[in-house]
Amino acid sequence: MDAQQINANTLILLSTVYYFVERVLRYALRRWDPRFSNFLHQTRKDACFFGISMGLLISLLSTPSCARGAWNAWSALGASPPAPWSLDEDVQTCVTARAVLWISELNRLDMYTLYVVHHAGALLSLLSFLYLQWPVLPVIAVFATLVSEIPGDFLWMLSAYIESLDADAPSPTTGTATLPTQLHTLKHRLTVFNALQYALVRGAGILFLLWLILSNAFPEVTLRTRSAAVQLEAYSLGILYTAFCAAYVVRQYRSIQGHRRAAAFARRSHSVLYSEKFVQ
Repeated sequence: MDAQQINANTLILLSTVYYFVERVLRYALRRWDPRFSNFLHQTRKDACFFGISMGLLISLLSTPSCARGAWNAWSALGASPPAPWSLDEDVQTCVTARAVLWISELNRLDMYTLYVVHHAGALLSLLSFLYLQWPVLPVIAVFATLVSEIPGDFLWMLSAYIESLDADAPSPTTGTATLPTQLHTLKHRLTVFNALQYALVRGAGILFLLWLILSNAFPEVTLRTRSAAVQLEAYSLGILYTAFCAAYVVRQYRSIQGHRRAAAFARRSHSVLYSEKFVQ
C-alpha cells in the first residue's frame, strides 16, 4: 500500500469524531461540575484538560490495534522471501490514531516545551516511517508501549481538579481528612505508580528496540542497507525519544521526593505546635 494512501478514511473519520466527542465531554463537565468547568476556563487550562482527556481515550482505544500490529509484524519476520513493505489494518489504525492525537495536541500542550518537542519529534518519526518506509516492527512496538501515557494523563487531570479546590487542612477537632487532603494522597500514590509503570513499559520498549538493532537477528528490521542520512535521522530520533522518557521519569521522581519532603515538614510543624500547646 502506498504511504500516501495511509488510511485516509480513518483519518477523516477520527478527526471528525474527535471534535464531537470533545464537545460531549465539555458539555458533560459543565453539567456535572460547573465550578470546575469555570475554573478550567478562567485559568485557560480547558484546552489542555480536554486535549489530555481525548489523548487518554485515543490511547485506550488504539493500543489493542498497536499491539496486534506489532505481533503481526513480529510473526512475519523470517519469511522467505521477505514480504514487501506494507501496513495491515491494525497498523494503519494505530498510526492514524497517533497522528490525530499528536496533531491535535500540538497547540493544546504548548505550555509545556518538553511536550512540544516530543510531539514534533513524534510527528517527524511518523512521517519518516511512512515516506521512507522504515521497518514496521520497531516503530509499531514503540507505539504499543505508549499505553503508558494513560496513568499520566489521569494524573494531570486529577492535579487540575485538586488545584481547583480549596485545600482545607484536616479538622483540628475530629482529625478527619478533608476531600482535598485525600485527593493529595491519591495523587501521590498515583504519581509513584505512574513513574514505575512508565519506566518499566517504556524501558522494555527501548530495550526491545535496541535488541532488534544491535543483535542483527532479523536484518530486515534494521536500517543498515539505508543511506547514512536515513540512519542518522532514525538513530537521532531514537536517542531523543529515550532522553524524553528519562526526563519524564526524573520529573516524576522529583515530584515524589517533593511530596515526601512537604509531608515530613508538615509532620514536624504539627509536632512543634502540639508541644507548644502542651507546655502552655
